[in-house]
Amino acid sequence: VQRVLRLCHDYWNQEEPAVRFGVFWDCCSLFQNPGRTKEQDERFRRSLEGILYLYMHPQITVWQQTTFPSSGFVPTGRNAMGYMQRGWTFTEFSVSTLVKDSGKVFDLGRLGDDASLRQTLVEKLHPSFPLYSALEEQCSVGTKRFPCLPENFNHKVENLSFSNGRDDRQLVQALYKASFESLFRNAEFLSYDQLDWSDEDGKDFVAVLKKGHASNLRRLELPRNRLGLRFCQSLDSAVLANTELQELVLSGNPLGNDGVAALSANVILKLESVDMENVGLASLGCQAFMDNAVLADNSFLDQSRLKILRLGNNHLGDDGIRVLVPILFNVETVELKNVGMTELGCSTLSSAFLRTKRDVRLRDLTLNDNILTDRGVASLMPLFCRLKELGLKSVGMTEEGCRGLINASRTSGAKWTHLFIGGNHVQNCRTIRTLVECT
Repeated sequence: VQRVLRLCHDYWNQEEPAVRFGVFWDCCSLFQNPGRTKEQDERFRRSLEGILYLYMHPQITVWQQTTFPSSGFVPTGRNAMGYMQRGWTFTEFSVSTLVKDSGKVFDLGRLGDDASLRQTLVEKLHPSFPLYSALEEQCSVGTKRFPCLPENFNHKVENLSFSNGRDDRQLVQALYKASFESLFRNAEFLSYDQLDWSDEDGKDFVAVLKKGHASNLRRLELPRNRLGLRFCQSLDSAVLANTELQELVLSGNPLGNDGVAALSANVILKLESVDMENVGLASLGCQAFMDNAVLADNSFLDQSRLKILRLGNNHLGDDGIRVLVPILFNVETVELKNVGMTELGCSTLSSAFLRTKRDVRLRDLTLNDNILTDRGVASLMPLFCRLKELGLKSVGMTEEGCRGLINASRTSGAKWTHLFIGGNHVQNCRTIRTLVECT
């Protein structure tokens, strides 16, 4: 623990010199038995309610020592049961993993047999960032953790070992329920990133939401798990009915075409922000989602509340862009980085823009890392001139395309608050300076 604290201290000082932080070590900070006086026992009981708030606070990092020394030495009179078989340590684990993201809970026991990493920690007095990252990766306890409902927690602790038996068991049950209701039930933001959740894990979590256990939830992040078709099928309107959900992040999950097609338009289009970057979506999935949306409600665009849509790093292609045009024009921010869009997709988008009779809400468009070329950029000038923010990094544009942007800005009076053109074939400083004046 001492070496890990030194590692954290050195790392945090690299990020923010002279940073100050506090360390709370429960067994050393509270009066322990045997030997407590009556007054100390009363103080101990009062302190128990407070320490759980330290464990469960989303901005406090928790380090767990889940294993005994390799010598197998256990002090006389101490509980020799495993970490997850002891009541208090299981309670602390359950509270710590309730709402924290995957970078806030670490298990030092995972250093166990990794002799090389352990030796590095021993020898390194002034560790570098890569060493801290290795420790973070090695000790993260994110895998498979799941918010435990109070009734499930009560059942689990019935078979766990407590120093004071029944009295402690009833105490932690009451404390956990209070913690759950004060934190999870009132949480407005929950993040479960890279926890290796399967479809079944995701469905179980959605069932918790449908029961109203997170009724104030506004933003839910589930990126980089293994969620797919069955999870998507479970996301229905009952989730919205029992939460305040407005923002959903599903990026990095293998949803695929079938998963996206199974997502209820009544859910997706009634959110304000949806992030589905890198989910294995292609044009067939786009078509299936749109077909299902129309079948559910032909006027779905009029009912949509969607403002932000992120679909980058999917294989949409020009066909996918064509299919999604009605939605793309109906939101304020669209991110289409590296989706396989070409000059043909630009032409399709431009034609649809010129023909549409609906009000176009789009104000922020990112098309980075697509092969648009100067001709593609030129065809989209009428749309670009309506935008506030425009991303055209690494799209195969030359100075000719830049001059087209300059002329369009001058002609229309358009001024972009943000314009990104890095990674293109533009070297003329005068052209770049003139383009800057258009922002």
